[in-house]
Amino acid sequence: MPVGRPDRGDVVLVPGLGVARYLWPVAQALAGWGWRAWLLRPPGWAGAAAGDLCSMQGLGTATAGWLTKLGRPVVLVGQSVGTQIAAHAAEQVPGLITMLLLQGPTIDPAYRSASRLVTRWLLDARQEPARLARSQVPEWWDVGPRHLLGLIRACLDDDLEKTLGRLRAVPIRVVLGEHDRLCSRSWASTLSPAPMAILEGGHAACAADPQAFAAVLARLVKDIA
Repeated sequence: MPVGRPDRGDVVLVPGLGVARYLWPVAQALAGWGWRAWLLRPPGWAGAAAGDLCSMQGLGTATAGWLTKLGRPVVLVGQSVGTQIAAHAAEQVPGLITMLLLQGPTIDPAYRSASRLVTRWLLDARQEPARLARSQVPEWWDVGPRHLLGLIRACLDDDLEKTLGRLRAVPIRVVLGEHDRLCSRSWASTLSPAPMAILEGGHAACAADPQAFAAVLARLVKDIA
């Protein structure tokens, strides 16, 4: 179920690796700014219907199907692994996407191996608020290691930049945490010709300060209107 009223429109949040609850404060903040916010749980995510989808394109197709059923234009926000899923969805239903926002995009080519990705994730964990781990760890436990490993392999096999390169009519914006250790500014800046927005925090900067993120989103939406 969504939260808020669609005075500004609809925002759909696609969360990171197997978890979703950590973005609920973001949905609430967006509702306070006048949006109707939807927090998706892709198949196989904690709290979602069981699913064996372990490809970013397949998860994007499932998301595109949900957006088609919704039947309204939305701002589509992907966070972390959700950026890859959201990009595939936007490619399939571009007419329903008024803006694709990538917060903490993955996976930077510099870290596109399992060992490098885990190392960078451990480094980034130091930048994140403790409440993030308290929210995510139980959900990862519910999802299970086998499915998580499958999702990680799918992330590593997927090139976000190639998917974005096939988008023509969808405005793309990038929001990056100042201390993000999973995504370099140099790579993130190549994903959109528009200036990148920087927030305090690490990879999940939107969850670290939902109100600041909502304010940035409001500005970006106004800029493309």
